[in-house]
Amino acid sequence: MKKEYVRKQHYIPQYALKAFQTGKKGIPFINLHHEPIKLRYSQSRDLMQEKDFYEIKNEDGNYIFRNYIEDSYAILENKISSDFNKFVTLSLNNNFQEEFKKMVDTGEWFSIEASLLLHIISTMVRGIGIKHIFKEKSDLPTNFKKLYYLMFTTSKEVATQFANEIFYKDELELALHIIKEDELGSPQSLLSHHIFENYQIRVCSTEEGKELFLSDNPVIVQKFEGEDYIFPISPNICLILVPLNVKDDNIMVNPNIYPLTSKQVDSINEESILNTERLLIVSSNVDIGFIENVMKRHLK
Repeated sequence: MKKEYVRKQHYIPQYALKAFQTGKKGIPFINLHHEPIKLRYSQSRDLMQEKDFYEIKNEDGNYIFRNYIEDSYAILENKISSDFNKFVTLSLNNNFQEEFKKMVDTGEWFSIEASLLLHIISTMVRGIGIKHIFKEKSDLPTNFKKLYYLMFTTSKEVATQFANEIFYKDELELALHIIKEDELGSPQSLLSHHIFENYQIRVCSTEEGKELFLSDNPVIVQKFEGEDYIFPISPNICLILVPLNVKDDNIMVNPNIYPLTSKQVDSINEESILNTERLLIVSSNVDIGFIENVMKRHLK
């Protein structure tokens, strides 16, 4: 048995949040549910997290396999964070374009790209948006909401383990039947295959002093033609997934960093605002006017 359990469970990993930290004050963010909108600062440990976010309890309120899912994500984060941090740090260099080209030429980029793709996939699956979809399915009994959430975010094997602790008698038989008859398989696995087999990363960098936001629901999906997935990973770097460029069975990697104009950054930030459930990482008080204008336009 663990001596200490993790209560603050992040739906966006801390290594990703730290890329948006500005000095000793911490990470600047706003809460869209608070009026008036006000700039606040937080450390990564307290941001984009909820107490017991991944925990499943039985009808008596007892934890089932406490911290199992949290620990699984911690293992995944340890695999990703080194490459993620290395790439973000590299992007701060004045010669980023030159260093990125070297990374592509030496083949090092393929390993880092795989980690970044895995980061995007896991962020979509474990996110607050997915959790709320299942939580708000009012037509399902509470325990079956938990079951479908587990089936979506983990695997058949994990869902079965939890089902044996959540359900009893006829309900257990039904739950196990649902898991067994699910022919699609884990959506997490399907999404991984879809992205790794069809997309590669285009790296984009901001210009003209503009900075990118990070939403608590950060992956922008199919909002721009030809760019199915967009994900800011720092105030100045954005990853865009574009279709694989294959020639003679070889994946062709473009070693260029693509500049984002001020208008393009505004468009991405606008979609980040509209994606946000509650919390939005920004750069400064200057952003509040832009955010308020976007919200007013879309509330009409």
